[in-house]
Amino acid sequence: MPRNHSIYIPLWERALEAEIGIAIRTNQPQLLRQELYAARKSASRPEFDEVIMFLPKDKDEVFLCRKTVEIE
Repeated sequence: MPRNHSIYIPLWERALEAEIGIAIRTNQPQLLRQELYAARKSASRPEFDEVIMFLPKDKDEVFLCRKTVEIE
């Protein structure tokens, strides 16, 4: 049965609305990353291409950050 990835779309939208992006705490960062990528693909929303995703080493978080932000 296919999963409903649409529940993750608000996270992508929130990252776009944030000045820098958002951090999402999770006990399974790799699994959440897979789900977020699947949600972005199924949404077919080009504006989500302005957000990158990364997992900091040794942390239980997934970051969705705007590509256009520069941090000093």
